[in-house]
Formats: sequence, structure tokens, C-alpha cells
Amino acid sequence: MAALDETLRKLDINLSKEIQELDLPEERPRVVPPPYAFQKMVDELGLHPYLLPDCPRLFKDGHVNEAVRKALEKYEAYIQKKAGLHNIGTDLMANAFNENNPKIKVADVSTKRGRGLQEGFKFISMGGMGFWRNYCSHGDEEQMSHHDAISIIATISHLLNYIDVSDEK
Repeated sequence: MAALDETLRKLDINLSKEIQELDLPEERPRVVPPPYAFQKMVDELGLHPYLLPDCPRLFKDGHVNEAVRKALEKYEAYIQKKAGLHNIGTDLMANAFNENNPKIKVADVSTKRGRGLQEGFKFISMGGMGFWRNYCSHGDEEQMSHHDAISIIATISHLLNYIDVSDEK
């Protein structure tokens, strides 16, 4: 509030008394719903059906980290089911998308290019589990930005869509 008061004074607007009378608490809430533009954005992404309705609802309610964590939890469950595996996290992704013997093929692994694509998909999936999911699974982390959360959720949706399209080939 002090920064706002200072900015207003630079514009020759003196609302210092009114700002002080607001008597706002020092501690700010950790859960902050995103601005309407971001809420609309998450609706317009065309997220993979497997992420619906939980991830957009959590995001719009301001549970941004939880929305990302839920997207990764759903991604993990999708991969377990599709690959017929029971392991979790990075180990699951390494096994499911192994470029030498994939349980889920996203590329033609009989070619060098295909093996490279398969390996890249494996590493993206492993990184998502190792970094994003672990980051969001601890309640002591600050809320990530709305922009970052949308980017991650959209990436998970893209991976799910890519798997589905690869199945059709």
C-alpha cells in the first residue's frame, strides 16, 4: 500500500489518509484467483478431456499449484494405464517411453530420427515429473504465476494429445 500511495503522490493525488483507513492485514492470502482473462484463457485452450473438469476448476478457484499438480497426477495415471505399468514418476516415464523398447510409441523407433523423438518425449515427461510435480507437491512453495501454470497445464495437455494422435497412426 505504501508503494501505491507513493505512486499516487507522484501523480499529485493524495489519498494517504484513505489508504491508511483501509487497515488491510499485513499477511496476504496465498490463494489468489487469476484475473478473468486468465480464467477465460484456460477455458479456450481446448485441454485434453482427461484433464477435465478438475484442472481448470482448480485453476479458476485460485489453487494454481494444485491445478498443475493435478494435471501431472492425471498424466501419470494415464501413462500407467496405457503402458500397463505400476511404477511412478520419472521411473514410469523412462520405462513407458524408452526409445529402445517403448510401451507407448510416439515415433517410429526403427529410425534414428524416431528414436531421437521418442527419447525427447521420454525426457520431457521425466522432467515434468521430476521438476513440476515435485515442485507442486510440497505445500510450502509460493503460488506460481498464473501464466506459468497455464503454460504447464497446456504442455501436459499437448503431451496427452500427442500420445492419442500417435495411437491413431
